[in-house]
Amino acid sequence: MCTKIRLSLVSLMIILSSLNSCDVRHDDSSQKQLFDLNWKFNRGNYVFATELEMNDKNWRDVDLPHNWSNDKKLLLTTSNTAAGNDSSGIGWYRKHFEIPNNWHEKSILINFEGICEQNKIFVNGIAIKTPQHAKCVFEAPLNPYLNFDGKNVIAIQVMNTKQEDGNWSAASGIYKHVWLIIKDPPKSQKKD
Repeated sequence: MCTKIRLSLVSLMIILSSLNSCDVRHDDSSQKQLFDLNWKFNRGNYVFATELEMNDKNWRDVDLPHNWSNDKKLLLTTSNTAAGNDSSGIGWYRKHFEIPNNWHEKSILINFEGICEQNKIFVNGIAIKTPQHAKCVFEAPLNPYLNFDGKNVIAIQVMNTKQEDGNWSAASGIYKHVWLIIKDPPKSQKKD
């Protein structure tokens, strides 16, 4: 019995040492950071919602994913049900954030896994360019719009409108996860 255990242990050590010497390379050039926490939300059309200094302290605190069609707290408030059908209308999301120092030389993209099809995204008051084919799932570069040495605000307007069949879209808002994708820039763009 002892001989079998020793042989098993020796075999295991040989296998582990051979794996340790393999030349396996992992792609550490990109990482994914969840961007779901600490958002502000309000229903309605806010003209100044894109501005960095807008006071959003009285807006609701939400974490994503957030579907206002299913938001029980929102459905109970009289001011929001007066805005029309619970699923219809315009909603705004805002998030305040800073860029870590170790990301300053990186390419930063935002990735949406599910957002109302009719959306407008602003970073520090500037509308970001999204891919033309973008619908509910897409990613877009953020670097041209970011303040790398201070505060940033992303403001997202989402609109849920009546479909051709007379029904409202099932999901309203940013109803799936949002990620930041941080990548090393292409070698041609790296600073020497």
